[in-house]
Amino acid sequence: MDFLAKLFDSNKRDLARLRKVAERINELEQSIKALSEEQIKARIAEIRKEIRDGVERHGVTSKQVDDLLMKHLPEVFAMTREASVRTLGLRNYDVQMIGAIALHEGRIAEQKTGEGKTLGAVPALVLNALTGEGSHLITVNDYLARHGAEWMGPIYRFLGVTVGVLQHDLRGQLRKDVYDCDVVYGTNNEYGFDYLRDNMVVHREQITQGTLNFGIVDECDSILIDEARTPLIISGTSNEDTSMYSRVDKLIRSLEVKEITGEDKPKDLWEQQLAKKIDKDKDKTWDYEYDRKQHTVALTPVGLAKVEKALDDVLQEDEHDPEEGKNLYAYVNTEFAHYVQQAMRAHALYYLDDHYIVKDEQIVIVDEFTGRLMYGRRFGEGLHQAIEAKEGLDVKPESQTLATVTVQNFFRMYNKLAGMTGTAKTEEEEFKKIYGMDVVVVPTNKTIARKDQPDVVYKNVPAKYKAIVEEVRERNKIGQPILVGTTSIDKSEILGRMLQKEGVPCKVLNAKYHEQEAFIVAQAGRFGAVTIATNMAGRGTDIVLGGNPEFVAREQMMKEGRNPEEHDEEMRAIVQQLKPEFDAEAEKVRQAGGLYVIGSERHESRRIDNQLRGRSGRQGDAGESRFFLSLQDDLMKMYGGERVEQLMDMLKIEEDVPIESGMLTRSIENAQKKVEGRHFETRKHILQFDDVMNKQRQVIYGERDRILGGGDLREQTLEFIKAAVDRVVDDNSAAHGRDVDVNEPGIYSDARQNFPLHDLEPEHIKGRSSQEIKDLLFGMVVSRYDDKQREIGEFILRRNNPEISDAEVEAQAFEAGGPSMREIERVISLKAIDEHWIDHLSLLDELRSGVSLRGYGQQDPVVVYAQEAFAEFENLKETIQLDVIRKIFLVRLNVQEQKPEARSSYNVRSENKPVAGAGSGAGGVATQERVKVETTRRAAAKISRNAKCYCGSGKKYKQCHIKLDNGNPPEDWVEQYEQHYGEKPVTE
Repeated sequence: MDFLAKLFDSNKRDLARLRKVAERINELEQSIKALSEEQIKARIAEIRKEIRDGVERHGVTSKQVDDLLMKHLPEVFAMTREASVRTLGLRNYDVQMIGAIALHEGRIAEQKTGEGKTLGAVPALVLNALTGEGSHLITVNDYLARHGAEWMGPIYRFLGVTVGVLQHDLRGQLRKDVYDCDVVYGTNNEYGFDYLRDNMVVHREQITQGTLNFGIVDECDSILIDEARTPLIISGTSNEDTSMYSRVDKLIRSLEVKEITGEDKPKDLWEQQLAKKIDKDKDKTWDYEYDRKQHTVALTPVGLAKVEKALDDVLQEDEHDPEEGKNLYAYVNTEFAHYVQQAMRAHALYYLDDHYIVKDEQIVIVDEFTGRLMYGRRFGEGLHQAIEAKEGLDVKPESQTLATVTVQNFFRMYNKLAGMTGTAKTEEEEFKKIYGMDVVVVPTNKTIARKDQPDVVYKNVPAKYKAIVEEVRERNKIGQPILVGTTSIDKSEILGRMLQKEGVPCKVLNAKYHEQEAFIVAQAGRFGAVTIATNMAGRGTDIVLGGNPEFVAREQMMKEGRNPEEHDEEMRAIVQQLKPEFDAEAEKVRQAGGLYVIGSERHESRRIDNQLRGRSGRQGDAGESRFFLSLQDDLMKMYGGERVEQLMDMLKIEEDVPIESGMLTRSIENAQKKVEGRHFETRKHILQFDDVMNKQRQVIYGERDRILGGGDLREQTLEFIKAAVDRVVDDNSAAHGRDVDVNEPGIYSDARQNFPLHDLEPEHIKGRSSQEIKDLLFGMVVSRYDDKQREIGEFILRRNNPEISDAEVEAQAFEAGGPSMREIERVISLKAIDEHWIDHLSLLDELRSGVSLRGYGQQDPVVVYAQEAFAEFENLKETIQLDVIRKIFLVRLNVQEQKPEARSSYNVRSENKPVAGAGSGAGGVATQERVKVETTRRAAAKISRNAKCYCGSGKKYKQCHIKLDNGNPPEDWVEQYEQHYGEKPVTE
């Protein structure tokens, strides 16, 4: 069996191949040592030129360039290792080189905590940067990005390779300068939002990011998996009325709730309605129920009756089923059902200091996997507003999506993507299916000496906490450093208070103390230290036995008001001064048994538990780990903990007596596998929907890029005119065999409405065939289009030279107006694309919410979504074309002095600060003055997208007439609204 295991172990085969490449690197080590710094830089420059020549001839993704990179890999890696030795005094281990080769190949290198991933990534980054297209190192937070670039910076500079760091406050040219560096360090959010912002600009020179060539994702399981359930969204505020959230919140507070588990799980609210309140629901006396395992909530018939009575004044009767009365689940009341659903979820499934905290009168989400605060990110689909109402805060309107992309689809845009982490093998299937990356498990440099003790399970949570406190107190007596991992802020603070009550000094690290994260974790290995941390707080920071002198030196300098980065040599001197003291302390810690990691609860993901264990035992250090569990833990309750608890009661087992059972441990791991599978399905489901949008996004962004390229847009405008004219005629024509009936009055009316054809008369089209009418209308519209260019040219000529003659104007006007006309077309086209793409994104959001119900009709929601999204996208293209044509003919001109281009500000979800968005200026023209482009607009107030439609349908305007009106309702819409509803409309 061992023979077969070795034979079919692909990881061992991969390692054998990678070791051969590493041996070739080692063979070059002595010859590289003999080179001076100038000789190494010169050789790197030669290799850079050869590779860039290959890129220019064949393209960066070609096999020829890949072969060139592999040809030079041993030499470049050897020179990078030598640069590290000379600048930092660190020599890459062979296993680090094996990991670096795997990264270059676009794979995931699984390397245990403390194996030096920061240094190990450098050779791959350097080699791929030589293509001239840049290398990106993607991290989970700003601190790690900045620290990694600063620490590795001397290596890059020794080799003549430039390095930059993306930070929040960098904008404009400064940000572009960072992206122009050979190697760039930054967070996943910075890269993702820059991609979205670059596709919102109006001038090509505003683009900052450039090519997505080669990327290494540090802690890739956190970024590519844990954060992949939430898309990156740039949003702007809407004018939505939020009062209903507060009203429904008060209603939900008055209802009785019950937790349901096992077979008696709550039914989805739509399923309840479709099943007409199944019989067993009649016996339920509570108002609503929730299932923590399935993460669902549902009203009971009793609760439904109370809700419908409380909302009687706003609910409407379904005109198609009047006998039902005012039914919350009727189509016309979908909006109010949504308010109720989200309020129930906010109260039953989302907890303060667990899923979110309140900071500065704001709801700040806590990342369930890392325990970090997710500043700027908001729960979607009204849940954030429901939680704000629950916590008594001002309810902010739901934002309007301006641009969005999922984490998966963004990172799949890289020509080559690699990753590194301490735990990836358990998620290899997802990495392979979603990103096309397999996992190489790189062996440790030294054998792991950590002892992983079996789990102990207690009857209830108090007994478990009591056992943890006792264990910590006993270990602390001998000075052994202890790291206690918890799953929430609340639990970390409970344990902290219990330990302090017992006289055990400890530091509590959770999302509330995010700023101190790296400093606290870096010293968790000191003699006698007790640190309590939520999940993987401090991830990316090594816990060094005896403490980390560099962090102490850094903190000391900052307290004295000196910047460590600006006084690098002074900081190094302090580190050297502290080192003997810390080395002596490290030996005491080893004698005490090394770092002891205690898990206070199993996480839903085995990977997170493995990460916690992996904080101990770095680089062959002594260490120990154990998980303390209770049958009342969330994971245990969801998967049969009650049955074990009943058995303990039957056998009269005391609360403080732990259970150590292999069967129980296996059942916990099986539960984790099930939850991991469910999360994978959730992420895959999100990606399936986004794949549909992604194809449309690529078309839209590709069109924007073509327009930004500055090409002649006259041909595009003529194509738009032709397509619009053809639609007007075709929409008013009906084919009967070979004959075509032409609705002449309809064509006349639509042509006058859509085009500036005020001189068009009914007799002009009377008796003509559909093709003849198309040719006639096309010629007339193009003539008006050319007149507009002449008008612009005449304006510019007379403004620049008041003495010019009429004959000269007539001769030169058309040509003189060309450059300005092209600029006007460019600006109008970009604005039309952006405005209607934003509306399209909102429509797709609503479509996606609605298609989930199709599953009850035995239809695949993804297939339905793809079909309907395609139809809407075709409508979008037609709408953009018609809007461009209309606005070109509505242009009026004036002249103003050159001014800096105005920029609007957008709010970015998942980012702390407002972000500069696309400007709206018209750009330069042939003269020294700027031609300001404006389009005529109706003076009357504009109907709000979320207001009821003026036609009397009762639907929201955005769900009814907005498409037909192209966003511009008729001039008498206010009168129509008041006539139908007897009240003043909501306007913008």
